[in-house]
Amino acid sequence: MEISTVIIIINTFASLFLAGVIWIVQLVHYPSFHFMNKKGFEEFHKHHSVHISFIVVPAMLIELSTAVILPFIENLPKILTISSLTLVILIWLSTFLIQVPVHNRLRSGYDKKDVDRLVSSNWIRTFLWSVKAFTGYLLLTF
Repeated sequence: MEISTVIIIINTFASLFLAGVIWIVQLVHYPSFHFMNKKGFEEFHKHHSVHISFIVVPAMLIELSTAVILPFIENLPKILTISSLTLVILIWLSTFLIQVPVHNRLRSGYDKKDVDRLVSSNWIRTFLWSVKAFTGYLLLTF
């Protein structure tokens, strides 16, 4: 198997994995923040932040590093490889410019508006990772 094929497979697997995680977070996990005991919310949020990072950070780094390589692989449609990289960059921007600041505020305790903001803004990443996973599938067909 060629190294370019391995890179495409790894990138697509990372994207599919992250799309699955973000859908669970979007539909189940973030909305459940509203049902947590308000007294224990800070401890719960710390637990969430630390443990979700063990799951998503390695996959996000793998996805990013392989997405950077994709445009340099010959015989792949540039529109797909550049789109793939652009989607990853947009996901990272959304994460660090929108969701992380909300999480930082939630470290101090439960706030209904911030949890609502987290749920509503996370649709950005949910959509982008879904499209990114589909882009990976398309790259696998070439």
